[in-house]
Amino acid sequence: MSNEIEHRNAKRTVSLMIVLAILGVAGSLFFLVQSSRIGMGNPVCFVCQRPLHPSQTFVVLSQNGREHRACCPRCGLRFVIESNGKPSQATDFSNGKYIAAEAAFYLEGSDLMQCCGSTTMRADSGMICETHYDRCLPSLVAFANLPSTRVYQQEHGGRLLDLAEAITSVARQMGR
Repeated sequence: MSNEIEHRNAKRTVSLMIVLAILGVAGSLFFLVQSSRIGMGNPVCFVCQRPLHPSQTFVVLSQNGREHRACCPRCGLRFVIESNGKPSQATDFSNGKYIAAEAAFYLEGSDLMQCCGSTTMRADSGMICETHYDRCLPSLVAFANLPSTRVYQQEHGGRLLDLAEAITSVARQMGR
């Protein structure tokens, strides 16, 4: 009789452990999806965890040569400054094609707001907060040629920069 009770208790213990493991995995996945650490099939920026925009994606190489994609040049250049990465490719805003980051013309501060979220956000703790700072502002977009940049600038404003000036602007925003 005691063998049967021990066997039943062992089965319950194993069943309970399996249920707890399943709940743990499900909870972890839920947390990762809610915190945007893993996307629902959509790639996200490695810096700010926002969705990548095909017309603004910026590619950076880390010191070990690993490729990282950012939602915009501003996020990508932030990584370059913080981690001594190397700007690799920018997306031409006018056609979505990749171009060498060094050859791009950058427009800062236009009325474009693709990356930026609403003025309120939910903190990791769950609390609703008002956003006073957004790392993707002012907007920074890249173009392959100067005429396309000028046309966009006339319609949407902004300041024309080369890569070195864009890096300086992002560094200044970061207080460096």
